Amino acid sequence: MTVQEILKRYPQIRQAQPKDNQSILDLYESVTMNSGGLVLKYTRKGDFFRFLKEQGRNYLTYLVCNEDGSVHGMASYVITDAVVEGKVVPTAYMCDARVAKTMEAESRRQWRQFYVETVENSHELEEFEKCEYMFSAILDANKIALRAFTKKDSPLEFVPTQNYQAQQVIGKKWFASRSDKYSVRKVSLEELDRVKSFLVRASEERALGLSLAEIERRLESWEDLNEESFLVCVDSSDRWLALTAPVSFTHSRSLVVDDAPKSLLFLSKAARLFGGPSLVKGKDIKTTYLTHLEFNADLDEDERLWCVRSFLDHLFDKVVTQEQNMLSFVWPKGVRLSGHPSLSCYIMQKTNGTYYQVYPKSRAGTLKKFEREKNFSFEVALA
Repeated sequence: MTVQEILKRYPQIRQAQPKDNQSILDLYESVTMNSGGLVLKYTRKGDFFRFLKEQGRNYLTYLVCNEDGSVHGMASYVITDAVVEGKVVPTAYMCDARVAKTMEAESRRQWRQFYVETVENSHELEEFEKCEYMFSAILDANKIALRAFTKKDSPLEFVPTQNYQAQQVIGKKWFASRSDKYSVRKVSLEELDRVKSFLVRASEERALGLSLAEIERRLESWEDLNEESFLVCVDSSDRWLALTAPVSFTHSRSLVVDDAPKSLLFLSKAARLFGGPSLVKGKDIKTTYLTHLEFNADLDEDERLWCVRSFLDHLFDKVVTQEQNMLSFVWPKGVRLSGHPSLSCYIMQKTNGTYYQVYPKSRAGTLKKFEREKNFSFEVALA
């Protein structure tokens, strides 16, 4: 079965082509979201498809048109490899969902049915590489999306697999000094195989793990990632405790401050006293993510957080002190990070989200479920 066969039943839906770039950008960048009093929107820097190429090894974007052919809705499916129960399998990540208020009723009806059909038949669709597992991430504050996707009468299940908190590091208290518990250094080219082994071994502990093929794909396709990007946190005996690769995707996607209360803009100027970003309407927020953040399996949560502290100490002066920049890392929800001794010196803003497994109710009995997994491989930088 192919998606093209399904599309024949829905004349107002079609697959996106490079020539659609501007129409897609107009729709994609018209949607804003609220976060901590800020009105934010994503921008794709003039090329919608560029970031998709970094998200996965294959992608499909579908457009919903009104009768006159104008674009009023869209969504993307990104195909990548993951490790499930020791096997490398294709997975699909559902993203970029946008629906304009101007979408006609018939277009809306076709879109809902098409969306359901793709999920119901993903395991048979050639374009989706017959993937069994589909996922999507939704910010907890995005109540409209939550209501739309989690209706009880929907033929699809959106089951929470991991509740996460994305921490944005925006400042550091004056009196704070660097931690001397661990040290951080760059990984050498000669250690690249060890990096890959460390990441793969950490993924073996996860319900949904990172495959070696995906690591190598990222090294090749992420513009800000290369063999010399990785940092390792070590103890006094040079034992590897944790790895990360600080990456910024601002060449292909970034957040823009669309609007903000005057009081918040004033406070952000004060944040410069703490080395934090000063927010300016209409300008990008340049975020550097701690990607590939993995730990030695024998570390407890306190030790892992001290590793994060060491990474932040190493990067803060190089990143956050620059105008409108911040560092970001992800942690399972439920842990109060701002009060932890390792991170109390940093000024952080938290955004909660949930990573969902998506599947049709009709196939619920035949699929592996990833319900409430704390140990899950998920890069919020790619969400």
